[in-house]
Amino acid sequence: MTDTAVSLPPPAERGRLDIRDEVVQRIARRAAAGQSDTHRVTGVGRLLDTDLPRARVSIQAGHVRVAVTVAAQWPTPVVTLAQRVRDAVTQQIQDYTGLTVSGVEVEVRCTTRADRPTRRVR
Repeated sequence: MTDTAVSLPPPAERGRLDIRDEVVQRIARRAAAGQSDTHRVTGVGRLLDTDLPRARVSIQAGHVRVAVTVAAQWPTPVVTLAQRVRDAVTQQIQDYTGLTVSGVEVEVRCTTRADRPTRRVR
């Protein structure tokens, strides 16, 4: 039996890898949720499709545009939070997919107060 070397075509000619929009959306949502001061909103939101954080993506020719909606706890500085979310979403999409992120829009839809113990009447 003899060993024969198999020559493969160049990587660009072997095929392609398609990354679905849903995968990039999930990466963006998790990146946004991982930032401190974001607040997860669920419950009735599942019925109304308003669970937060939420992401929409558009992928064209290897470039991604992302729109992320998050909720924050009061009194979070919204501008600082938006920049942290933008940076995390960009970094994680590029790291996990190799796609180029050409823009990330961040919307802070609502703010909620951190849970406080309620006072009880004695």
